[in-house]
Amino acid sequence: MNKQNLYDYISKHPYVKINELQSFFDIEEHLVRELIKELTQTGSIIEEQGAYFLPELVNLIQAKIVLVRANFAFAEVKDASDDIRLEGDELNGAFLGDLVFLKRQQKSYFVERVYQRAHQKVVGEIIIENGKRYLNVQGLALKTVRFLLSDYQIGQEGEIIVGLIQEYGPALVQVRFLRSLGMKNAPGVDITKIILENGAPIDFDDAVMDATQSLPIELSTDDLKDRLDLREKLIVTIDGEDAQDFDDAISIEKSGGNYILGVHIADVSHYVQESSPIDIAAQERGTSIYVTDRVVPMLPFALSNGLCSLRPDEDRLTFSCIMTISKHGEVIDYAIKKSVIKSSARLTYTYFQKVIDANKGENAVDFLLLEALHLARKIRKKRIERGSLDLDLPELKIDVDAEGYPLALIQKQGIEAEKVIEDFMILANETVASAIAERKLPFIYRIHEKPDPDRLDNLNLLLIKLGYKPEINSHKITSRDLQLFLDTHQKNGDATVIRERTLQSLARARYDIKNVGHFGLASKCYTHFTSPIRRYPDLLVHRALKRYLIDDQLAFDVEYQKHLKLLSADASEKERRAVLIERACNDMKTAEYMSRFLGQQFNGYIDGFLNSGMFVTLENGVSGLVRFDSMLGYYYLERNQLAIRNKRTNEQYIIGQPVSVIVISSNKETGNVDLQLVGNNRKKAEKTYHKFKRTNGKRDAKKVVKKEKRPRK
Repeated sequence: MNKQNLYDYISKHPYVKINELQSFFDIEEHLVRELIKELTQTGSIIEEQGAYFLPELVNLIQAKIVLVRANFAFAEVKDASDDIRLEGDELNGAFLGDLVFLKRQQKSYFVERVYQRAHQKVVGEIIIENGKRYLNVQGLALKTVRFLLSDYQIGQEGEIIVGLIQEYGPALVQVRFLRSLGMKNAPGVDITKIILENGAPIDFDDAVMDATQSLPIELSTDDLKDRLDLREKLIVTIDGEDAQDFDDAISIEKSGGNYILGVHIADVSHYVQESSPIDIAAQERGTSIYVTDRVVPMLPFALSNGLCSLRPDEDRLTFSCIMTISKHGEVIDYAIKKSVIKSSARLTYTYFQKVIDANKGENAVDFLLLEALHLARKIRKKRIERGSLDLDLPELKIDVDAEGYPLALIQKQGIEAEKVIEDFMILANETVASAIAERKLPFIYRIHEKPDPDRLDNLNLLLIKLGYKPEINSHKITSRDLQLFLDTHQKNGDATVIRERTLQSLARARYDIKNVGHFGLASKCYTHFTSPIRRYPDLLVHRALKRYLIDDQLAFDVEYQKHLKLLSADASEKERRAVLIERACNDMKTAEYMSRFLGQQFNGYIDGFLNSGMFVTLENGVSGLVRFDSMLGYYYLERNQLAIRNKRTNEQYIIGQPVSVIVISSNKETGNVDLQLVGNNRKKAEKTYHKFKRTNGKRDAKKVVKKEKRPRK
């Protein structure tokens, strides 16, 4: 008997009890209870008074709490186009991330029960009231919920701690002390708090570290068995200046009129065995997380920066995708093999760009780079011709000092040297994906579905607002059409906002076992093969390649497909968590940086709206909010959310419109920057801001008004 048998029986025999299940399947009670527990934890069945039945029988809907604010929350229902809003009393003690059953009551929904809690631990700041210690926990529960710290009487006000939830309650949650992170103003504590409160682990446990230490340092004869030996080839790594782990390397040779491009990727799967402590930890993390002052790695340092890092002049185990490419940039043949390499040089994008700009080489490595440039341009031209989107927008990088204090904001635009490597990695990913797709075997793909027509219709409405004709057929769109549209507007004054809104109209890329192609790359088949040090799906892809291409296990395995389906969904979830953490850290450090400019004027443009105000992106890349209540007259948000309009004068503000603003407050804790319009259309400003002070190497800034953390666009 398995879970499916048990589920099928319960679906046909509602309100069945344990003894009946035990008798029917003729197995021991504890085995039945184990399977029952798994089914209830996934929401497949529910239990009442010892009887089991399917939730659909009593009109219960599975959902996930995806956003919690002070007085309301949103629940996500699978396959539903919109999230469901829940008012405070409808949440029934559910927290952010919890899996719940919703029930409809007239025109609204309420949480009938929580069937799986997302958080066993909480991170918060100690607040002392009437001799009792409470935790201020951000974004997890309604403001009416209190977190009582029962066993840490030496805790200081303002100390950040990690606690274990002992007892849930709709109004009071009992928490037991686990460890202190330090005082909230101590260097690095702010970032650590964000990482932990979003459920991402930072430290590796003892089992992982023990397993890492037991790995061999030197390669053995067995390690090299059945591997293509490429140690005599000219192979180089090319990364950013501050990169510490190198998981990809390239080689290029000419053969007649063709190129032989080798993309060599660290063979992490050789060291990280399935279900080992290291593997379990890697899956739990899903991806490395890159925040302003550190990297939270997916793998322990000894692997990510040691055994698996393709450091120069050291033998390293790799997986190589070796492609024969025509002079037109087409792959005409390929081989995917286990290999061993010895990198000849650790190069940087800066060095590569200097060779590109000089357009001449002084040694064999330089000539390899020039060949790489010529080949990449052919590959890129081919990809652009088929419709690959170019949505390369500036990236806001925050430069911090040793204490994590933001010193400068840098709008970083990609250089051609980076694009060359990106071109090669994309091609290798496509080649690997195609190799398995044509065999119709279970696999993990990186998919990017077509945009939602409603979002594209909204893009057409924006064009009309900006004074252009609607140009997009939302129901018959191709990536080529979208790129031609972007090219048309490349040089006009609204190019930036049009590119941003186009990007926002696209679906989110994710992992899935069903290959639906990659819209943004105009690719019929795509996966992630090239970064197994920092992405768990790439490690799964390497294992699949070994299973099929090395071990010749070519029979279709249904259980393996189910296994990959679960892991691909989990990897997508972990990726979203990492993005959320990175954005929260950027918002916090940006707000901290902007606190020195309170009262100063900036130019910017409107890039979005909330019911309470309009977002403005400043010339330095920072986004802040102008609240409607700071403006003269009553403004309302139009249904298409592309403009606001004054009810009395009919004056409007639209997406992309240039404005001048003053920074009036900047709250590090919430990551919010508040702005006020310059000119006549604003209420008389109250001087709520303060000047930033820094003395003796320490920061000293009074809080303005603590505002609720608002959702970003």
